[in-house]
Amino acid sequence: MTTFPVKTFPVKGPTDVTITARIGAESKSATLRVLPPKLFAGCDQPATVSAYTPLKCKAFLDGLAAEDISVSVSSDRREIKVSPSLRIARGTNKTEFNVSAYGVGGPVTGQISLTSGGVTKSQAVTVKPIAIAGIKFPSVMGAHSAKGCEHASIEVDSMAQAPGLSVRLTSQTLDGTATPIAFDNSTIQMNSSGYAAFGGFALRCVSHNTIVKITASADFAGERETVDTDFTVLSARLMALDSSGPMASDVPPGGVKRTITIHLDEGAGPTTWFDVSYTGN
Repeated sequence: MTTFPVKTFPVKGPTDVTITARIGAESKSATLRVLPPKLFAGCDQPATVSAYTPLKCKAFLDGLAAEDISVSVSSDRREIKVSPSLRIARGTNKTEFNVSAYGVGGPVTGQISLTSGGVTKSQAVTVKPIAIAGIKFPSVMGAHSAKGCEHASIEVDSMAQAPGLSVRLTSQTLDGTATPIAFDNSTIQMNSSGYAAFGGFALRCVSHNTIVKITASADFAGERETVDTDFTVLSARLMALDSSGPMASDVPPGGVKRTITIHLDEGAGPTTWFDVSYTGN
């Protein structure tokens, strides 16, 4: 007796092949059924995902694809986000994809499912809670903006209960100039309820409206969480002009000097320029 390997090519469906061995005038035959590759699902371990960190997963076959294979993807929890379809290219055996999640206040476990050719494979996934959910400005009404030379309050909200968690605050302007924001404290703590941290910041006077990106970050459950939002520091507005000096009917032929006073609603920035125009003679 002897053995020998039989190599096969990828097939789209179960395919029967007849193998025949001959010795002299005698022959024997056997039927070999070649099966298409099987679908599997796998994710990095531990299979956890959060609103800040996606989970890497893959759909793979135990052989090469004979043609492009479409794979539908779904999840049984709304907190888990997946692309609805994938493709394993002909001649390959896998494709990778990311699983993402919405923010949650507590752990949520669900399943992602891959389906192709009537075969479904599933993988359990756990969504981790997040501590940094967003930034608000309680003392600012209507929009994320305030006049220069004022003070504003800041609130960082949490979805998970994290009392005492340290939250770092930073700011930078979008145009690269020095930030007009000075935090009362660059680090604030979640309160005893664990759902909010409060602080404040002073606004330097500016000569033009300045957009600042305010960032809150914290280390929670093994992740660096970061959220940011834009805040506009408003420049002073021109309120009125006053002039002093002789009335026009009293001006001598050689003219006279008059003083123009500009009134602003706030203190001006370090350098504030005004365009002045004249009408008449």
